Amino acid sequence: MGGGNAADRDGRVVPVLPDDERVIRDRRFKRWLGPDRSPTALDDLKADPWEEPNLIEFDEPEAVSARDRLLAVASTFPERDAASRYRPNLPQPWDRDPSRR
Repeated sequence: MGGGNAADRDGRVVPVLPDDERVIRDRRFKRWLGPDRSPTALDDLKADPWEEPNLIEFDEPEAVSARDRLLAVASTFPERDAASRYRPNLPQPWDRDPSRR
C-alpha cells in the first residue's frame, strides 16, 4: 500500500510514499508490515474488533501460528508494488458540471 497522495505519471498512478505499510489478513487475524516489511502489529479481529492490544509479542499458539502463516504469505509479495494504470471513468449523470461552480 503506497501512502499519501498519488500522481499520474505517464498514465500510471504513483503514490507519494511508494512502500508505506502493508496489511495482510485472513478471516481472523490481520498482520501489519512496515515500509521495510518488518512486522509491526498483529490483530485478532474475531476476539478484538477494535484491534487492541497488538499481539505481535504474544506467545499464544494461535497468535504465533497466525504471525508465522501471514509472514510466509507476505514473503511472496514482489519487492516493489506495481504502479496502477490510470483510466479515468467516463462522465456519469451524477457528476458535477464543472462550468456550474
